[in-house]
Amino acid sequence: MSAYNGAKYIREQIDSLLVQTYQDFVVYIRVDGSTDGTSEIVDDYVKRYSEKIKRVDVGGENLGCGQSFMWLLEHSQADYYMYCDQDDVWLPTKIEETLAKMKEHDDTGHGNLPCVVFTDAIIVDARMNTLFDSLWESNHRNPEDAKDIYRYAVYRQAALGCTMIFNNEARKAALLVKQFPDRKQGQHDRLIVFLCAKLGEVDYVNKPLIRYRQHGKNVSSYMSRSLSRTAIIKAWCSSPGKYYESLKCRFGRLKYLPFKVSWVKLVLTMCGKWINTSGWKS
Repeated sequence: MSAYNGAKYIREQIDSLLVQTYQDFVVYIRVDGSTDGTSEIVDDYVKRYSEKIKRVDVGGENLGCGQSFMWLLEHSQADYYMYCDQDDVWLPTKIEETLAKMKEHDDTGHGNLPCVVFTDAIIVDARMNTLFDSLWESNHRNPEDAKDIYRYAVYRQAALGCTMIFNNEARKAALLVKQFPDRKQGQHDRLIVFLCAKLGEVDYVNKPLIRYRQHGKNVSSYMSRSLSRTAIIKAWCSSPGKYYESLKCRFGRLKYLPFKVSWVKLVLTMCGKWINTSGWKS
């Protein structure tokens, strides 16, 4: 878990970890330069659950979300890893069910390949009131897209980092390109999926296993409505610089991946999305 100014919600998240049906795990927390009392809350949990919860930051330097998670991967060692955000709540069987799906791949002889498993999510507001029962269904996100690097790059992201479990092979591959995650936008989760989709395996549990909280300050957030083609064209024309920077942020870091990405195929996938999934009217 990377924690930054999360004092308002972090207790709920940690408490949801402590009541998981599967308990053979350790929580590693890095406080990313917080100034709101997050550090004291984490220290309290470490004191009370010293065998289960470990604080591993040194000095608390603010690295930003993406690089803070990469630091955690670099300074921890296990068979499997799960990114954990500070403001969500995991359902009690999240670890048990995703680990079981992951071990299905191990049992078929694929344990030596980078592998990631992810789940759907329940969208909730700041007070944990349910907004939508399914991220995928309510937001037009297809989990199958995560198995193809081009569709995953272009279409709405179904594989969120806070829903993932991945193996040590995926971790090792990610650390070879640890400069990929962006300081502000993260993308530590996208890196794992890109690597597993190209070099290994991607799978999912077809049900929500977390409550994905939306409170206005999320690093990544839920957007409930697709823009029409007309709205997209107007936005391009009114703020071309803004959309260039958006595309640069979204696709520019693909150059760090350890395999060649076809920009022709990427553009064709973007065109296909624009033609097939957008209407002319709002």
